[in-house]
Amino acid sequence: MMPIKELDVLIHPFYQELGPQRMRKWKKRVDEISRRQHHFLAIRVPSEWHFDRSAVKSEWEEFLSYAERKLGKKRMIVVQDKSAGFSGASDKSTYGKMARRIVRAGYDKRRVRFHLYGEYADACVPTVVETLLPALISKSRIRQASRVLLELSTTEGRMLTRRDVRGNLYEDIREYVRNTYRDARK
Repeated sequence: MMPIKELDVLIHPFYQELGPQRMRKWKKRVDEISRRQHHFLAIRVPSEWHFDRSAVKSEWEEFLSYAERKLGKKRMIVVQDKSAGFSGASDKSTYGKMARRIVRAGYDKRRVRFHLYGEYADACVPTVVETLLPALISKSRIRQASRVLLELSTTEGRMLTRRDVRGNLYEDIREYVRNTYRDARK
């Protein structure tokens, strides 16, 4: 298998109903990933209980099918929560499993780049910085090797826009992300 040079990590896709804008943005990102053979996609999927109770199950299935068609299963790492909720123990277990699969796929700790996004930008996305990245790269490289893509993330029940991200409206989210990076280095 080819080594991972870049890895997108999509957190809790389709956790809430948001309409077609999210699907378009995430499919466009899959198209971008597909053009670079060493670029992979890892997805942390909400647990079965969420999809069993949710109107977003068909959206998730459509997105997964699209990503598999564009990337192939070898360039995708999909890990699903087993618990009925979100907790620190669930994060550690789920991201531990994801880390082991990334290690098996192969990557260079000194060069790999991470792109993080999903639902929510101010909650679940930063847990990747705290939980997954320290298992894969040195803490001193976390900030340099990764970035949170706010324009592909959600908060407050809607997709963030480039205008939101560039403006002061979401300075609190940017500050939260910065603090998460700072804390991850300790």
